[in-house]
Amino acid sequence: MQMIETSFKAITLTLMISSGVCLAGPGSVDEGKALFNNPGLGDSTSDKSCNSCHNNGTGLEISLNNPKIEQQINRCIVGALQGEALKLDSHEMQSLKKYLVSLGE
Repeated sequence: MQMIETSFKAITLTLMISSGVCLAGPGSVDEGKALFNNPGLGDSTSDKSCNSCHNNGTGLEISLNNPKIEQQINRCIVGALQGEALKLDSHEMQSLKKYLVSLGE
């Protein structure tokens, strides 16, 4: 089972890179959307993604302007997704933040 999960994550990352979603720099909205829908986020051990509980970002409107949004994201990754917290300054975290902020625009 672990090998299948690892293969899935590798394929997902390859697709993201080949489609131009995973770009160097401070993150992107497109990458954030892909991560939001990725059940492997934070090396998750569940089959859930952020979108499983927050379909298209519903219920997150109040969180978008919270200065501690990174901590909230990590709480969901560690809790609901059963994964590992992202580094606050990571490319993935910056992309997730950009995607979430874009939902409120």
